[in-house]
Order: sequence, then C-alpha cells, then structure tokens
Amino acid sequence: MGKFRVIAYFHGDVYMKIMLFWVAQFVGINGGIEKVFTNFANEMIQRGHSVEMVYCTEKHGEFYTSINPKVNIINLADYLPEHKFESARPVSMKMVREFWRIVDRNHMASFVRSFEVKYICHSIKELLENINPEIIISFSAKSTQALQMADIHHHYPIISMVHSSINYLLHDYSPSEIQALANSDVVQVLVPEYIGQLQEILHKNNIVCIPNIVPQLNADNSERKGNTITEVARLDLEQKRQHLLIEAFSRIANQFPEWKVDFWGGENGISYTLYLKNLIHDYHLENRVFLKGNTNYPFEVYRKADIFALPSPYEGFPLAMTEAMSAGLPVVAYESCSGANHIILNEVNGILVKDGVEGLAEGLRRLMVSKELRYKIGGKAHNSMKKYAPDNVWSQWESLIQKTADHHRRFDSGVLN
Repeated sequence: MGKFRVIAYFHGDVYMKIMLFWVAQFVGINGGIEKVFTNFANEMIQRGHSVEMVYCTEKHGEFYTSINPKVNIINLADYLPEHKFESARPVSMKMVREFWRIVDRNHMASFVRSFEVKYICHSIKELLENINPEIIISFSAKSTQALQMADIHHHYPIISMVHSSINYLLHDYSPSEIQALANSDVVQVLVPEYIGQLQEILHKNNIVCIPNIVPQLNADNSERKGNTITEVARLDLEQKRQHLLIEAFSRIANQFPEWKVDFWGGENGISYTLYLKNLIHDYHLENRVFLKGNTNYPFEVYRKADIFALPSPYEGFPLAMTEAMSAGLPVVAYESCSGANHIILNEVNGILVKDGVEGLAEGLRRLMVSKELRYKIGGKAHNSMKKYAPDNVWSQWESLIQKTADHHRRFDSGVLN
C-alpha cells in the first residue's frame, strides 16, 4: 500500500471512505476552522464512516481538541523531501516573494501558495492512489487546487468548503484558486446569502449552504456578575481588531467602574500584542482590560461573561460569537460585518452598530446599563441558535456527501452524460 498508513473501519451497513484535506498547520492552533476540522472527523467516525484527516506542516504541537483514535491522521509533510514544507522554499523563490511583499502583499501570498501547491502535488497523488477515498472534503481553495493538480482526471469527487465571506474571497484568492472552486463537484458556503454571490463569481450552480454547528449550551444567568465584556478570538489586527474594543471601552469606562474586558485568544504576531498592551497602558486600563491568552474551556468563559463583543469587519460564520449566543450572551457586532449580520437580528438576538469606535461604545453602553435588556436579548440569542444544533447540521453534511459521491460514480460510469 505504499508509505501512507491506511486504515478502514466498517460499522454495520453504513460505510464511506472520507478524506478531510487541508494544507494548513493545524497543530498548535485553537481556531474556529481547526475545531471544524476535528469535529468533522469525530462525527463522521461516530456515524460509521472511515475518515482520513490530512494536514501539512513541518511544525510540531498538540491538537487542542481530542480526536477519535479511529481517525487516520496524516501529516503530508512527513512524506515530503526531508520532511520539509514551510522551510522548503528555495532562495530564488524567497527573493521573488520579498519583492512582491513590498509591491503587492496579496500577490505575494498567492505566489507562495502557488509554490506550495506545486511542491506537494506528487505526494498528494501518491496519497490518493493509496487511500482511494470515495469523497474528499477540502478545507481551503489552496487545498482544492492542490488536489485537482494531483488528480488531473478527476477520479475523486471534491466538496470544497468556503469558510470566509465572499468579499474576503475576492480580495484574497488568486484566479487559479477561484477556478479550482469552480471545478469542484460542490462548493459549500456558511450562510444562504453567499450562494447567489458565489454563483456570480464562479458561474456555477453547484453551491450549497450548510452552516457550522453550534453547541447547544445552557443559558443560565446565575454566574453572571454584571461586569464582564469578552471576546474570544486570536489577536489579529486586520480581522479581529481587538484594538477597537479597547478604544470603545475607554470611552465609557469611567461610567462603569466595575466593568472589565477579557480577551481570550492566542497571538497572531508579537507586534500587534505589544500594540494592544501599549493601548491598554495609554488609557490606564491595566486593571480593567486583560489579555488572557488561549483557553481550552471557552464555554466556561461564556457562562461567566455578560456581553460578547465582535469588532470584526467580516466573518464567514463566527463560531465564538454563535457559541456565546447559545450560552445566552447578548452580542454587539458591526452591521457591516458579513457573517455576523446574517445571523444577528438587530434588537432581537443581538445589537448591530455602525462600524467604528463610537458605534461600538454606544452598543456596549446600552447593554451595560440594563441587565433586563442583556437577559432579554441573550435569551433570544440562545433560542435562535437551536437551528444550528449538531445533529441537524451533520445530517445535512452526510446527505450531501452521499449524493455527491453517488453522482460522481454515475457520471464516471457513463450513466450520466
């Protein structure tokens, strides 16, 4: 069977060989997509399928979420020359990369991803031949492009996930990555509004909406002290924008001397972390605004918090936000934030405000002055998350996987023209 370890499990009459494929670091990271990657594998094993999880990094670390031992975990970097991936870039490629870093950072990122796709293509081809999956779930456009380059005859059906907003996709993806999405058997998006937008871009109708799962949490308010605003996200300048929450809180902090802000999430670059610390110092908020680092117990954070803030300009399907809503927390987010504005109904299950510091400060203030309003909106938020219950969402996935694999088999055998 070659050098890839292949395991198959059969459970009764239900069985499919599913490959989850993601050219990403995965280990040592506790983000939203990492949770989806792990939860997907665990759930499909529970439903009686065989699952291979494939990621790619030469870095080492722990998986933040436990993975069912029946899942076959493959780090593609283990099968690359000298086990190198991130450090495999030749000097000439690095020189070109640095040129584009100065001229056009988006083109620079696309250039790097294109090199990575070509570099791993041969190993992916060998992996596919040894595992022979019935269906592949790709977790990024780069991953889809790499798969299609390795499988030029399209032996293996691919469902490509789009985790981001469509505006972000247009901004960040290269033309070849967008074409790879168009060539997928199916493209999955997270909110219904994205279907029409993506159809116009890809000129394809093979797009379906399946949301992320949202754990169904207890909305008990007994441990809420009425003094904590929280955000759970990596510290990130461009998307998560924790500095805006610090700025907004500084505007109203004197009116609410008992309140504090807790940021939970790992660093995404030391320079932004230092910037946040300096901002906290400049506003004399050292005893009221805290960078708490990663947590393995986010549900405990939600249970004890009073308000969840989301300063992001865009999201795909904000997992932390929806988990907080399931726990009965009222959310303040920007009305222009894609993803969030498709989930939050303003003044019903959350508060949507105009982008900027002042709008965020006013939204927070409205909730901080009224426990009754917090509990009312938090209760509606909790109820609105029931449609994202795990059994419902995973059943949608299982149905899509079966239909896509069946359609591909019929097409491959000549039944479909």
